[in-house]
Amino acid sequence: MRIILSVKKTILARDMRAYYDIIKLLNELHERRVNPRLLERIESEVVIEVDSKQGSGLDDPFMAYFTMVLLVKGKRSFEKLVVGIDPGEKIGVAVVADGELLDLRIFRKRDMLEEYLDKVMAYCPARRKIVKVGSHVDDEMLSSLRRLKRRGVELKIVDESKSNTSAILSQMYPHIRADDMTSALRIAFRLTI
Repeated sequence: MRIILSVKKTILARDMRAYYDIIKLLNELHERRVNPRLLERIESEVVIEVDSKQGSGLDDPFMAYFTMVLLVKGKRSFEKLVVGIDPGEKIGVAVVADGELLDLRIFRKRDMLEEYLDKVMAYCPARRKIVKVGSHVDDEMLSSLRRLKRRGVELKIVDESKSNTSAILSQMYPHIRADDMTSALRIAFRLTI
């Protein structure tokens, strides 16, 4: 007879509001079907508790999410973080770390995109951070993205017309519908111009 002990990893939320914000983010990721296997691992291996000491623990749901991903992967940081951006009226964004999809989103306002990118870059530790943006990016967005270079982030422009990774990505992530998020995912995996 073989006994397997499951040791759960614990993250601490600063307070009840932070706890519910973390749960809300996980539910949103489930609803969008972002990497279901990874989310199942998080749910089975990580416990979220509220810290009884005032002022300690995590308070940002993105920081908590990236911390949980690193915990289940047994890592302190990622080797490579890539953010793919499909520019346009609806801005598709895909976050991929060490080849694994972590998040997919659509933004309608650039300031919301900038705020999101700031959080991803601040809370997702990686040895190398790259933002890849589709070649149809306008000057205003490109100028906005260039500010990330001051934080050591590489900025690359990717040809949107060549979809050489489409077949592979549709096999890896068949549950993701074809739209701006899928385009952002293709951009994240595509080679630069």
